[in-house]
Amino acid sequence: DRNRVADEVKDFAPSITFDVPNGPCFSPDGFLYIAERNRVLTFPAAEFFFEGPDPAVGEVVAKGELIPAEEESFNHTARVCRVGPDGKLYISLGQPHNIQPKDKLEMYDKIGIGGIIRINTDGTGREVYTRGIRNSVGHDFNPTDGSLWFTDNQVDGMGDDIPPGELNRQTSAGQHFGFPWTNGGVDIPDYKDVERPEGVEFIDPQVNMQAHAADLGMRFYTGSSFPDKYKGGIFSAQHGSWNRTEPVGARVMFTALDEEGNAASTEVFAEGWLDEETGEYRGRPMDIAFLRDGSMLVSDDFAGAIWRIAYAPKASE
Repeated sequence: DRNRVADEVKDFAPSITFDVPNGPCFSPDGFLYIAERNRVLTFPAAEFFFEGPDPAVGEVVAKGELIPAEEESFNHTARVCRVGPDGKLYISLGQPHNIQPKDKLEMYDKIGIGGIIRINTDGTGREVYTRGIRNSVGHDFNPTDGSLWFTDNQVDGMGDDIPPGELNRQTSAGQHFGFPWTNGGVDIPDYKDVERPEGVEFIDPQVNMQAHAADLGMRFYTGSSFPDKYKGGIFSAQHGSWNRTEPVGARVMFTALDEEGNAASTEVFAEGWLDEETGEYRGRPMDIAFLRDGSMLVSDDFAGAIWRIAYAPKASE
C-alpha cells in the first residue's frame, strides 16, 4: 500500500544454507554478493528471482578459502562487503580473538585477517588492502574522493573507558591502522615488547568514539531529503556495549566532514534504544542503509526490526 512499512518478509534463496550471511552488497550492474563467515557467493539476478527457491548462484570465493578452516570462529566473523569505485569487492575479515596470539601475527597479516581484503568480482586478484584493524563491521567509500572509511571495535578487558572505538579513513592501499600494537590511540600491553613493522606508519583514527559502544555499520549520506548539514556526511550505528559496567551506545551517530575530507565533528543523531535508567536495551542498531527517497533504514538485531527514519519538516519550513 506504499506506506513505507513492509507488509511481509520473505526468505531469500531458501534452498541455500547460509553461514553468517552478514555481508550483502550490490554491484552497479545489479549483481548481489554475500560474504559469509568463510565463503563469498554471487547472485546475478537476485532481484528478478528472489521469490523462487533456487535462484542462480555462483561462488566468488569457495568455502574454506576466505580464511583457513581452522580460523573459523563465532567471534568477529560478521563480514562486510562493498563494491569499490574500482569495481572490486572489499571484504572485512575480523580476527577471531580479543587480541590475536603473537604466533599468528605473520599469518594473519599475510591472509588479511584483522584487515580488509580486495578481490575482483570473479574471485581473482586477492590482496590485503587494509592492515592493523581488530574487527571492522562497517565500511563505505566517500563518493567525493573515493577514500575508504571504516569502523573498528576496541579491545575488551582494559576498563570501561579505554580504548575508544574508531572511525577511520584510508586513502591508499596497504595502510596500517595500528592493531594489535595500538587501539584507538591506546597502547596494547600484550604487544608492548613486540617489534612494530619496520618502516610502517600507523594511521590514527579520524574519530575516537565512546569506548565499548560497539560501532558497526556506516554509510555516507548521498540523499537529498535530510537537511543540508547531513549531505556528504557519515551515519554510523552503535550496537551498544555488552560488558561495560554501565551500558552505553545503541545510537545512530553522525560525523560531518570538512573541505579536505577529514572528520570535522561527531554527534548523536538518533537514540532511545537504551533505557539509561535500567540499563536495558529496547533495541540494538546494527547497520545503516538508505532508500531512494533519502530516508534511512536502521537494522536492529535485538528487536528483530528495521526502523525507518525520515525527515518531516514543519509546515513553515
